[in-house]
Amino acid sequence: MRFEYENIDTIIKYIIFNVGGKMKKAEELSYMIRKTTYIDILMMTIILIAFFTSNNKYILFFLLGYILAVINFYINTYTINYVFLGKNINRTYLVSLSYFFRIILATIIGALLFKHNKFNVVAYVLGYNAHYISILIYSLQNKDERM
Repeated sequence: MRFEYENIDTIIKYIIFNVGGKMKKAEELSYMIRKTTYIDILMMTIILIAFFTSNNKYILFFLLGYILAVINFYINTYTINYVFLGKNINRTYLVSLSYFFRIILATIIGALLFKHNKFNVVAYVLGYNAHYISILIYSLQNKDERM
C-alpha cells in the first residue's frame, strides 16, 4: 500500500480518522468531553477529600494544576477538532499557537509558584498530571466501543 501526502495535516488526518477510527464529529467529541468532565469531577472530589484529611497546606496549588490541565485539555480538544473539520484557516499556525500558549501559561504559573515556595510546584505538577488519570480511565472504559 503506497501513501502520498502533501503535508503533515494530511498525515495527521489519516492517522486520526482512518487508523484511530472515524470520529462522528460533534457527537463523539461532546460525549468524550462529558465523560471526561464527569470523571474529572469525581477524581477531584476524591483527591480533595484525601487532601483535607491529611495535609491541606498544598490543596490550592494542587487544585490550580488540575484545573489548568482540564482547561488545556478543552482548548486542545476544540482546537484540533476545529482544524480537522477543515475550516479555512492556516491549520499549522493555529495548532502551534495553541500549543505554545498552553505551555507558556503552565510554565509562567509554575515559575511564579516556585518563586513563592519550591514545594508549591510539586503540588501544582501533581495536580496537573492527575488529570491524565481521568483521560486514562475514559480511554479504558471506551476501548471496547472503539474497536
